[in-house]
Amino acid sequence: MPLPCPVCKAENDAGPACRRCKADLTMLFTIEEQRAQTLGDAQRSFAAGKYTEAYTSARHANELRPGPDVARWLAVLHLIHGHFGEAWQAYQTTCQHG
Repeated sequence: MPLPCPVCKAENDAGPACRRCKADLTMLFTIEEQRAQTLGDAQRSFAAGKYTEAYTSARHANELRPGPDVARWLAVLHLIHGHFGEAWQAYQTTCQHG
């Protein structure tokens, strides 16, 4: 996923420096990598029927960076746990972001 530079707002597909202003983006790319790994953990836990672990991983990914991909996971996992209000809120987040 392209990351916007917090300094000049240029979209960057690779780091560690911004393609335009040369700002150091190492931490942003590290966080994005951690988020991808955490979402992978959520997917593996879900596939294994470990829904509480999947929920914990999805929440952690959301703390790293919210997005419609995480909101979809949270909506499904809230439904599985019977948290219908939270599932509706997560679903609405996916509608807002596409």
